[in-house]
Amino acid sequence: MSRDRDYGRRDVLRAGGIVLGGSLVSGSATAADGDGATTLTVLSYNDIQTAAAEDKKFPRLVTLIEQRRAAADGPVVVVGGGDEVGPHALSPVSQWRAPVDVLNEVEPDADVIGNHEFDYGLDPISDVTADSEFPWLATNLVDSETGEAFDGTESVRIVERGGVKVGLIGLVDEGATFGKTNIKFNEEGLTLEEYTETGPAEAKRLKEDEGVDAVVALAHTGIGDAEALAEADADDDIDAIVVGDDEQFYPPEEVDGSIVSEARARARYLSEIELTIDGGEVTAFDGELIEVTDDIEKDPTASDIINEYRGEVSLDSVIVETETPLDATFGSNYHRETNYGNVVTDAMRERVDADVAITNAGGIRSDSVYGPGEITGGDIFNTLPFPNTVVSLELTGEELVETLESQVVTLESDTGQNFGRSSVDWRNQEY
Repeated sequence: MSRDRDYGRRDVLRAGGIVLGGSLVSGSATAADGDGATTLTVLSYNDIQTAAAEDKKFPRLVTLIEQRRAAADGPVVVVGGGDEVGPHALSPVSQWRAPVDVLNEVEPDADVIGNHEFDYGLDPISDVTADSEFPWLATNLVDSETGEAFDGTESVRIVERGGVKVGLIGLVDEGATFGKTNIKFNEEGLTLEEYTETGPAEAKRLKEDEGVDAVVALAHTGIGDAEALAEADADDDIDAIVVGDDEQFYPPEEVDGSIVSEARARARYLSEIELTIDGGEVTAFDGELIEVTDDIEKDPTASDIINEYRGEVSLDSVIVETETPLDATFGSNYHRETNYGNVVTDAMRERVDADVAITNAGGIRSDSVYGPGEITGGDIFNTLPFPNTVVSLELTGEELVETLESQVVTLESDTGQNFGRSSVDWRNQEY
């Protein structure tokens, strides 16, 4: 993608959280412009996570992908932005298998290894990839000795479809992978290469040596680092960047020569990017995020897969009732005290007879509100899907304050994590 090409700006109307169409400014190419121009459609999802255990959004996403495939005017590639196989409430019985079995029905062209693909450990990655009928990419996470993709993963994937040749690469960064697992990658013989160097270099190689018409980067990095990747791609060889990890609602947008998009998370949206390929290069784009609504029919095979696994555990049994809505959303738990965080920490405190309990807000996963009404075992597993262990220890007041100072963020910050906590009210404190 050449910087001297004028992509213009899309006129985007957002209503009710949905992006309704977008059109290129006059003079931009469309599928009908020029002889031989082709529209390549890139469909993407990311961070399926807890949706994998529910017969709700995920089967509808499968249907929506098939609908958009059928509606496309040209070749289609389907890709993922990572964090698909965990965490979710079916992990105790299926581990990665439930989401992988459903994704096999989707037949994506590739996905990228995200931090939650390591939820079951490093060695099981080869089991995840063996059960997957599609490749998992890790272009810049490589075997330290060979410099090649580590066991079970691939460095790149080239897809030829409808006369268009597409190169796919998978990138991760330190914050979104190394910092979110308990795996000591260096000791395990893996090296994380700088994604802003490996990504553009591999994209250039794919275009110059392999003759691809477009390069799509699957970047499990979050939006900020994806934008940094676009800026580092001086020759604009990366045409589109499909993002995962920070779960943002980010409709397709041109960033320094690349089209960047993230479809939030949990099968709530599908990203659709249309790239016009003319003369072996991308000349224009259009795109939107499509909401996965309840009026979309569930794919019956996907529903059957999920319900068969659900039948092995009592996820639908009512565990407790609440008279008050319990807020397990990220927006609340990452930045302030919540009643759901306090329920969790009250239970921890009672179990070990502690004065204060602390839980990581990032461990509260479902991004939902529960009640008033019944709460099921599946609800609890979805909000607390990790196999964590409650640990009790004695701290001085000074050590407790130091712990909070090292982690707590201000209400105004955009990133970072807060704590769910009970017994001590830390609100309105200056850290």
